[in-house]
Amino acid sequence: MRVASVRVISATPERDAWARMKAWASARGLLNFAKNPIFGFNSPDPEPGQKIYGYEYWLRVDAATEIGGEAVERHFDGGLYAVSECRVSDPWKDIPSAWGSLLQWVLKNGYSIGSHQYFEVPEDPDAPDNQLVLRLHCPVAKK
Repeated sequence: MRVASVRVISATPERDAWARMKAWASARGLLNFAKNPIFGFNSPDPEPGQKIYGYEYWLRVDAATEIGGEAVERHFDGGLYAVSECRVSDPWKDIPSAWGSLLQWVLKNGYSIGSHQYFEVPEDPDAPDNQLVLRLHCPVAKK
């Protein structure tokens, strides 16, 4: 998969990265999640007690799409995933809890954690933090 990538390090990197990705994609007519799905993940993960961390959004694009400006080109080979839904009311509590439950399921069901990229896919990235719905994609490998 070929993607356009935008990464931000800040105290609100999910919102900041989405604002930049949205502006970049809107200017190119690419805000069609059926054709151009988005994928997000921490980059880097938050450190305990730190308010500043990174978040990266990927937007799938076709071979003809020119990538530049705020975005950089990346390629992703894919992989096997376990997927779960997370309905968020408190992001700092609900998202880590949902990831923990998904990881437990993976390990209890004959898989190991894969080495390919994990993802969070928001149903609506513009939703308020306390109304987010995320599909969590945990990379898995057969044991």
